[in-house]
Amino acid sequence: MQSRLANDLAAGLIQPGTSEECLSPLRSNNRLVRWTFLLTVGVLIVLLVVPFWQTKIPPVVDYPNHLAGDYILAHLAHSAWLSRIYQPHWAVIPDLASDLILLPLLSVLPTFIAGKLVLFMSLLAPLMGALLYNYALFGRLSFWPLASTIVAFNFAFLLGLANFLFGLGAAFVVAAIWIVWHDRHPGRNAAALVIGSLVVFFCHITAMFFLAVLLASYEIGQIRRFTVAGVLKRILPLVVTAIPTGLLYVVSSTASGGWEASWDSPMEKLVYAFSPVMNYSLPLDCLTGVVLIAATILAVRMKWLELPRCTFIGLTVLLVSFVIAPFRIKDGLFFDLRFITMAGYLMFGGMRENPSIPAKHLRVAAACVAVVVCGRIFVVYDVWQSQPQQVALVQQVARLVPPGSRVLIATEFPDNSNPYWQASPAVRRIDSIFVDNYHLPTIFLAQRQAFCQTLFADPTQQPIVVRQAYRDARVESAAWGPPDAALLTIQSLRLDQRERYPYLPGWQSKFDYVLVMNAGTMRHPDRFIPDRLQLLAGNDLAALYRVRPPAVAAPDNEDAEPAVKP
Repeated sequence: MQSRLANDLAAGLIQPGTSEECLSPLRSNNRLVRWTFLLTVGVLIVLLVVPFWQTKIPPVVDYPNHLAGDYILAHLAHSAWLSRIYQPHWAVIPDLASDLILLPLLSVLPTFIAGKLVLFMSLLAPLMGALLYNYALFGRLSFWPLASTIVAFNFAFLLGLANFLFGLGAAFVVAAIWIVWHDRHPGRNAAALVIGSLVVFFCHITAMFFLAVLLASYEIGQIRRFTVAGVLKRILPLVVTAIPTGLLYVVSSTASGGWEASWDSPMEKLVYAFSPVMNYSLPLDCLTGVVLIAATILAVRMKWLELPRCTFIGLTVLLVSFVIAPFRIKDGLFFDLRFITMAGYLMFGGMRENPSIPAKHLRVAAACVAVVVCGRIFVVYDVWQSQPQQVALVQQVARLVPPGSRVLIATEFPDNSNPYWQASPAVRRIDSIFVDNYHLPTIFLAQRQAFCQTLFADPTQQPIVVRQAYRDARVESAAWGPPDAALLTIQSLRLDQRERYPYLPGWQSKFDYVLVMNAGTMRHPDRFIPDRLQLLAGNDLAALYRVRPPAVAAPDNEDAEPAVKP
C-alpha cells in the first residue's frame, strides 16, 4: 500500500498530505474492487433484461420485420407458400450480424424467445464492448463505463438498429485488442485487426467508421512529436490492414446505386442530438442529456474523470460528423443519428474515474448514477407493460389472412390534435414523435405464410429477396416503411410518392388485403374506400380489409360482413 501511495504521489494523482481513509476504495483493495465490479455488472444485466419479460415482441421499430425475414429463411424448405414468394440471397452484405446469430437459434429455440435473445444481445454488445475498450485503454478496472447503462435504451436501439449496435460492440473489442497487442505482438496484432475488421464490416458498414475513429485517434494520441515519418509509422499499418474490407465493400451490392442525400432541419438535428438518451419522455430525456453532459464536463474540469487525448480526438470527430452528416443517404435513414450514438458510448468507454477521488465523492456519484439508471430502466419497464395488449390487437386481425395472400400494410401517422393520439399508450411512439408499431404485423403475416410489401428484402441489405411473381407488389428499399393510408385514396400520386411507394399505382389489382395500423384515428373505418375495400375486422390499433376486385361493384350494406368492434 505504501509503495502504491508513493507512486501515486510521484505521478501527481494524489495531493501531499492526503490520508488513506479519504482515498477512493478503488485504490485500497483490488480483490474487493474486482468482486464489486463483477457484482455491479451482474446487477445491471438483470435490470436491463427485466423489461424484455413484459412481452413476446418488444416495441422496437424494425425488430418484427427482421424477425419475420429470418423466420421465413428458417422455414422456406418446409413451406410451399413461403417458397413461392421468397428465396434466400446470401451475398457480400455489410449488414448481417443479427441474421447470422438468429438463424441458428431459430432451429433450437421458439421464434419469439430466439428473437428477444438476439435483441437483448444487441443491447448489451456496445455496453460490454465499452467495458473491454476501457480496460485496454487504462489497464485497470473502471466503474465509469458501467454508467453507459444510462444510454442503453436509446433511440438507435428502439429503432431496431441491431446490426449497427452489434457493430459498435465489435469495433470496441477490435480496438481493445489492437491497444493491448500493439507493442507486445505486432504481427499477431495486424492479423487480428484484419480478421476483426471483417467481423465489424459484416455487422454494419457504419461501424467500420467507428472502428477507424477508435484506432486512428488512439494512434494519433500516442504521437508526442508530429513528424511525417512518425505519423506514417502509426497510421500506415491501419491503412494497409483496411484494404481487405475496402475490397469487400467495392464488390458488395451495397456499393452500387446513387448517393442521394437529404438533411434534417436545424430543429430536428437539435432533437436528435439527444438520441443517446431518447426513449419515451422527450422532456425527461432532454433534461437527462443536459445534466449528463454538464456533469461530465464538470467532472473532467475537476479532474474527477480522466479524458485521454485519444478520446477527446474521437469525440470531436464523431460530433463534427453528426453535425455535417445527412439524415438519409443511399436509401438509409437516420444516418446522422449513428454518429451521435457512437459518441454517447465512447464518452463512457473512453474515460475513467480518477483513482484519487475521495471516497465520499465517489459514493455520491455512484448513488446519482444508480438513481438515473434505475429511473430510466423503470420508465422502459412501465411503458412496455402495455405492449402485450398491442400485440394481441394486431394478432387478432392478422390471423384472418389466409396463406399465399398479398397484404398491403398502410398506417395512420400521428396528429396530436386527434384524440386518438392524445390518449394512445406511450408504447406506440418513441418520445411521442416517432411511431414504432407499423412493422408489428410483419412477423404475424410471415407466420400466416402471406406476403406483405414492407418486409425487408432489399438485396443490398438483407439475405432474402422476393420472387419475380411478387415483385410488382414490393419496393426495392423498404426504408420509408408503409405508406399513409390516405395515399390509397389518391388516383394520381406525386413523383416522390411513386418513387417511395412504387406498388401504389394500381394497388387494387396487386393486393388481396389491406391492413391499416393505428386505425383508431379513422372516424368511420367501415366507410374507408367502400367501393374498393371491405372491412373484415378492426380494433383500436389495426383494421383488416379485403380488396374488392376492380370490376366488382360495392355490395349493399346488408350484404357486407359486420366489423369486429374494438
